[in-house]
Amino acid sequence: MKKSTLLKLMVFSVIILLLCLSIILIVQEKPKQETGSLEVFFCPETNCTAVFMQHTQNAKCVFYDVDEPMNDYLKKQGIPALIFEENYKDYGIAVSSKGLMHNKFCFTNETVVTGSFNPTVREELHNNNNVVVLHSVSLAKNYAAAFENIKNKQSKKTPHPKITFSNFTIENYFCPKDNCKEHVLQALQKANSSIHFMTFSFTDDDIGNLLVEKSKRIPVQGIMEKSQNSSFSEFEKLQNSNIAVEWDNNNYTMHHKVFIIDSAIVITGSYNPTRNGDEFNDENVLIIHNAQVAQWYLTEFERIKP
Repeated sequence: MKKSTLLKLMVFSVIILLLCLSIILIVQEKPKQETGSLEVFFCPETNCTAVFMQHTQNAKCVFYDVDEPMNDYLKKQGIPALIFEENYKDYGIAVSSKGLMHNKFCFTNETVVTGSFNPTVREELHNNNNVVVLHSVSLAKNYAAAFENIKNKQSKKTPHPKITFSNFTIENYFCPKDNCKEHVLQALQKANSSIHFMTFSFTDDDIGNLLVEKSKRIPVQGIMEKSQNSSFSEFEKLQNSNIAVEWDNNNYTMHHKVFIIDSAIVITGSYNPTRNGDEFNDENVLIIHNAQVAQWYLTEFERIKP
């Protein structure tokens, strides 16, 4: 082969390589940046049904369970709502799931309300829960996409899985399509000073094993819902590994699904660390990178600690 031909081929190859790299850089998803804010509420100290009502004008909602007065409110306001078929009352659209349609959220064009709280009387009056109100156009688009996915049995991409605000970052995932468990494991794996957790149901061996490994180097503390004591629970494994884990003392239900990492990161949402929560249920997860928010959740941890 002539030197000139070889040189041309080399130049052509370099051009093709540069074009490919340029395409990769263009299509590679970068964290969405925007101005936004959030609020956190803990139930039953706060009336979390009222929090939902306050932020659901011109909204759409998705609920695992709902009863009075929220069901009446949805009906009177004509709010589009998807309700898990096993808990459907008389309003909205009954939807099914491979497992449970376990979400609890409402959204407008610029606000999302989500967390562990089902708007029922029992939850409102007795159960420990948390609700996050997020003022973010990008997050609202995520939940709008989730609404359509649940309604139409689709699994379209989450528009903005990572969003950067002025003083915090949020990761947002939907199970099962976004592999929530892996994102939780990745966040926990990075812990280097402490882990606290408050979990209603905790049966996932991989997450339990990671906490055991982490406890050899950093403090790990947890509170678990006592009614979920079974042979599948991670409680005994964690306790036998000298992790400071306790059953809750709420006479009703401790319903949080929360991990607090390094007093700086909070994992919350509807997802319980279980196989069903990851592989079968429709769920949503928030990973909030903000020390002030983490402090609010640590205060709740200390408040409900037996």
